[in-house]
Amino acid sequence: MNDGRASPARRDRRVARWQGVIDSLERTLAEIRSKAAELRNSFGDEERARAIEWAVSLVERALQEHAEERLTLAEASARSGYSQDYLARLIREGRALASG
Repeated sequence: MNDGRASPARRDRRVARWQGVIDSLERTLAEIRSKAAELRNSFGDEERARAIEWAVSLVERALQEHAEERLTLAEASARSGYSQDYLARLIREGRALASG
């Protein structure tokens, strides 16, 4: 039965790829924060440390906004691999899809 989904393997690869991107960004942001702490603690460079922390906070905020983003059916379909009809049916039936 075709329930409007892309093949499970294809969808799993998409999800894994994007989760890998998010994980990589989070690790990178942690490393950057660590460098800011090093600048502050080892070199007494409060000004540069604060600038770096500010930049990291902007990226973190953008990631959070993306995670909370509401999508149209067309956008959700393109991102998830599910057809618009299938997503609409899930919504009508009151079944929620997790983002990610």
